[in-house]
Amino acid sequence: PVSSETITVTAAEGTNYLGATATISVTVQANPSTPTITVANADGSVASNTWSNKDLSITIGGSTIGGNEANVGYKYSYDGSTWYVYNGTIAYTTETQDAVIYAKAYNKLAESAESSTVSYNIKLDKTAPTCTITADKTSPTNAESITYTFTFSKDVTDFTADDVTVTNGTKGTFSGSGKDYTLVVAYDADGEQKVKVNAGVCQDSKGNLNRESNEININVMVLSGISVKAWAKI
Repeated sequence: PVSSETITVTAAEGTNYLGATATISVTVQANPSTPTITVANADGSVASNTWSNKDLSITIGGSTIGGNEANVGYKYSYDGSTWYVYNGTIAYTTETQDAVIYAKAYNKLAESAESSTVSYNIKLDKTAPTCTITADKTSPTNAESITYTFTFSKDVTDFTADDVTVTNGTKGTFSGSGKDYTLVVAYDADGEQKVKVNAGVCQDSKGNLNRESNEININVMVLSGISVKAWAKI
């Protein structure tokens, strides 16, 4: 309740109760103020319509009735029509790009007395980019350079030649953007040439770090005097 008032009623002239008085108490019910929806992940608060790459915790609160939090309850909905009673922080873990959570407050003494509805746009992407490496040569080979292609499952940023681990080879021309990149690796010595991308060297637009790639191994035989066909039989 907002307030309780006492009203005095006095009988009017011409009635059998002239001068008599009576008092009644009237309790005035009111709508709560509009609540707030607060969303956070492990790194801190997350604004509405902002991407998160970690699970979310959703809190509803902040409403009062006449400046008092007593008798205020909350409800939430994911479609604006089916409502659930809010009993504490909501854990949100499902990836989405367009989910909405709605919230409103109500007066526990008169449930039909409700606040206006507020909403929050949820964007959650926790999927780390994967990387697959392929080569333009097969093992064994006598090629003096091999072009490796790096295909990511999502667009990534900050991926450079320095992020590629090469054994028995010299890095050359590097190019690419988004999902696809290439790196030319020159011959160093006969033997196995290995190429790999470690985890956590680049990220997608949501801040998800990449997973470790496959490792590709190619036997390179240039100066050994052994033909590719002969090497293949060894």
